[in-house]
Amino acid sequence: MNSFKKGNRTIQAVWDRYLEHLSILITNLRMAFDCDIMLGGYIGGYLKQYLPELSRKAIQYNQFEDDTLYLKCCTHDREASAIGVAMTFFDTYLNSL
Repeated sequence: MNSFKKGNRTIQAVWDRYLEHLSILITNLRMAFDCDIMLGGYIGGYLKQYLPELSRKAIQYNQFEDDTLYLKCCTHDREASAIGVAMTFFDTYLNSL
């Protein structure tokens, strides 16, 4: 991310393309399932600061809504998937008591 923050044009172009593809995916999921969309995984923690840009891109593809209140970033910046897996086992344990 250091080169990105310094304004490397190649990296910026790749990031813009990634956000464009992600906005298409978000719109497709929203249209298919009409549910909130949680952005997580390894990139989820980095998306918070780019959420306004991603929202603008997603709105361009969604002709039925003019906001992206359904779009949320995960609360854990790192290791969110590990926490999710651990919660499954923790929940099973609590239910067994």
